Amino acid sequence: MRPPRRVRWAALLIPGLGLFFALLFAAQNYYRGVILGSNPDSRNILIEALSRWLLYALLAPLAGLMVDRVPLGRTQLSFRLAVHALAALAFAVAHSSLMGLVYGALHVYPRGSTLGEAMGRLFLVYFGLNFVIYWALCGAYHAVRYQNEMRSRELLAMELKSSLTAARLEALAP
Repeated sequence: MRPPRRVRWAALLIPGLGLFFALLFAAQNYYRGVILGSNPDSRNILIEALSRWLLYALLAPLAGLMVDRVPLGRTQLSFRLAVHALAALAFAVAHSSLMGLVYGALHVYPRGSTLGEAMGRLFLVYFGLNFVIYWALCGAYHAVRYQNEMRSRELLAMELKSSLTAARLEALAP
């Protein structure tokens, strides 16, 4: 049995966006190097951009899981924000660690650096971006969640209206 078309489309959306942003930022970094007169290394630029953005795509479902488990709402908002702040910190650490592993495997960071040093530098350089990306992903997942809730409420309202109409017709019948 094939999954519904909407599910197949959604499964391709996150990796597709990751690839789109990777290519966009790789092109930007390459042309920035050309404009500034440096000799840009296409291989390293592609590795950096692809690893960064595809790792965001890989980690994105974890942000979605956090939204499912701890959605932001009116109740316990300060507790829920604190949980998400800790999750954003974990997201930033995980992303920097995975980038360090990829960079190490592909020999992108300087040869004298240890894996720990590379991960530490990546964490310091990209912490702000990683933190913001986590919150942006949470916002997107919340938007999808609220849209699905609204669709469910509208469907329930239509079913209730249909039931009420049927009950009225039944009451009028002799």
